[in-house]
Amino acid sequence: MFIYRVLPLLLVAMVLWPVIAQEDNPCFEVSGLFNEETGDCEQIGSVEISIRSPAWLADYPTAQAAVSAFINTKRGAFFSEAAANPFFHDRPLFFEVYYSEHVYTDEVVTLLFTVIEDLGGAYPTGRIHTITMHRADDAVLTITDVFAEDVDLQATLYPHIVDQIGQDSAEMLFYDTTIWETAEAYDTFTISEDALTLLYPFERQGAINAGLLPVEIPLDDLADVLAPSFRSITTEPD
Repeated sequence: MFIYRVLPLLLVAMVLWPVIAQEDNPCFEVSGLFNEETGDCEQIGSVEISIRSPAWLADYPTAQAAVSAFINTKRGAFFSEAAANPFFHDRPLFFEVYYSEHVYTDEVVTLLFTVIEDLGGAYPTGRIHTITMHRADDAVLTITDVFAEDVDLQATLYPHIVDQIGQDSAEMLFYDTTIWETAEAYDTFTISEDALTLLYPFERQGAINAGLLPVEIPLDDLADVLAPSFRSITTEPD
């Protein structure tokens, strides 16, 4: 297991403004703290970073590249927002990535990444992301790779989603409900010996969307529409 950790990261912003009199305190307006000794307003803060990914990815360059691209994109976006954040003094901001492994066979493995970000708001925000790989081929598999060519994903999978979480909940997952017509709506998934599990919502914020809504579909129900190559994997596990 590879652990990348900087606690605290030396991302520290300090801006000083001369203050003539404490009663004129401009610190609230600049989201700063008043320093009685120096007569300055100060913005001082830190960022905590914790990123975990499996060390065995080094043996699979394609999968490693996919994981690195995801983490680097999310980390870069976090740093951009953190650098502009005016509320550093409230508490350290943090960015955390951790993962779990979901193994179907020795060859087919899904990494489920969870990203937690605190940028000073009322609640941290979270996002999940899955990367499924075929290790023998060093290939990253999307949801379309799991199914036979020309399979209608919406017709195949959406009824299971509605059945398990309800029509109203399904419609509330995306502002644009036409996303259900695309592969993107189904591409966050894990796979086990028995089931394909779709995970919703992709992004979560606060107490309202604090938990996942897994939709578990037995592979037996999908046997007729799986891709031939994937069907051989699922019917002949190592």
